[in-house]
This record gives sequence, structure tokens and C-alpha cells, in this order.
Amino acid sequence: MQRSDLENLTRQRIALWSAPVNWARFGQLHAGDFEDRAAASRHLLEW
Repeated sequence: MQRSDLENLTRQRIALWSAPVNWARFGQLHAGDFEDRAAASRHLLEW
């Protein structure tokens, strides 16, 4: 992996936690049995 690849991957991961959230991408990166234990009510939003 080159530095530019790592930078791009890092930006994508950070973007998951920045508003507005890309819920489709969030869903792609988490297992089907992922259990959201966040204090916020993300489970109320559609992915």
C-alpha cells in the first residue's frame, strides 16, 4: 500500500464520523451482525 492509498483510506474512515454521514458506506464497512452501542440514536436513521 502506498502512502496515497493510506491517506485515502484514512479520509474515508474519518468521513464516517463526520456530518453528514454516508450511511451506505457505513453499512458496507460493518458486518451484518454489527450491533450499534452508540449513545446517540443512529439506529433511528436509515442506512
